[in-house]
Amino acid sequence: TYYGIIKEDKEYLTEIVYNNDVKEMQMFCTCGCKSFCKHLYATVLAIKDNKEKRYYKIAYKDDSKTLLDRI
Repeated sequence: TYYGIIKEDKEYLTEIVYNNDVKEMQMFCTCGCKSFCKHLYATVLAIKDNKEKRYYKIAYKDDSKTLLDRI
């Protein structure tokens, strides 16, 4: 699973999940686009070019915030 925060006029959270057992990939972006968007494309390019940063623990205190605000 990869998460990305793409900064444009706003910040968009992307998630890419690959299931190796069934060779299936699921993708999600908070921009609301119903298909593959430029934010997901940017995330895939970052993964391909090994430009992703790894985080081992994400902590948050306020459950009322959105996922993007928590990260």
